[in-house]
Amino acid sequence: MLKIDICFVHAISSGSQKDRSIIKSIIQLAKNLGIATLAEGVEAKDQFMYLQEIGCNYMQGYHFYKPMPANELESILASKAGAALCPEKEQGAGRKIGDSSASCQE
Repeated sequence: MLKIDICFVHAISSGSQKDRSIIKSIIQLAKNLGIATLAEGVEAKDQFMYLQEIGCNYMQGYHFYKPMPANELESILASKAGAALCPEKEQGAGRKIGDSSASCQE
């Protein structure tokens, strides 16, 4: 895995086309070599959107969650796992009004 340092990620928000080109080239090179990429320190939506757009495989940072105690993380992961296994729990995702397909059991 190729990690993209936080200083490169923060440069995305500066608006510099040169910085964005460097990051895009790094990710493209990694893809060409069959190496997954991880961007560290993603803190803003514009950083997330750009990295997603250019094909960064993984991202971490405050944009997703701030550091927290292990028990809080376990609780979040458990609720996310339940939503992934039962998508209709997420605001009716994947379901239409009148859909009579089987639903997840509580």
